[in-house]
Amino acid sequence: MGKWTLVLAITLAFGLIGCGEDVVQSVCEPGPRADYPTENIGVTVGKAMENLSLISADGTAFQMSDIYQDSEGRRRLLLISTAAGWCTGCKEEQPALEALYNEHRSNGLDVLVAYFEDESFNPATSEHAQAWTEEFNLSFPVVADPENKFEAYYPGSDATAAPLNMMVDVCTMEILTSGIGFNESDINAVIQAKLPQ
Repeated sequence: MGKWTLVLAITLAFGLIGCGEDVVQSVCEPGPRADYPTENIGVTVGKAMENLSLISADGTAFQMSDIYQDSEGRRRLLLISTAAGWCTGCKEEQPALEALYNEHRSNGLDVLVAYFEDESFNPATSEHAQAWTEEFNLSFPVVADPENKFEAYYPGSDATAAPLNMMVDVCTMEILTSGIGFNESDINAVIQAKLPQ
């Protein structure tokens, strides 16, 4: 059983995903959100993400609250993926991330790639994030994570593996799933369960 499958099975067992119409009700309705959550903060499934500070591809400051606050309230579900220039799996998943984003963004899916190291294992810069965006023709945000803040979110003991893929409920910033590697069928299962179709 793969890590994503195991995480998804555990999530289903504890009712975080659920089934039927009740699932859609657990994700916030469209509309502006103001104050970033400050309770139940942590790095594991079931905890709310810290309001991490990162660097946008244009060099400006970026925080997770930029996604949470969303003045239009469009965002409901966030897929976060880490990436590095040396990571073959990270490169291979970019077209799939773009396809998922294009297919589901009108229903509230957002995608964020956190680029943490270049091909020589140097800390990421905004220029790296911009180059990654252009190389894969991505229409969602790519941010630089030079301090590798997402390292703390890796499940298990192997924080050097990549990519990490996490699904986050934007209404609460609660981590719904977390796994290493890209399992599109498991990601789609969360999307189907959490977003109106």
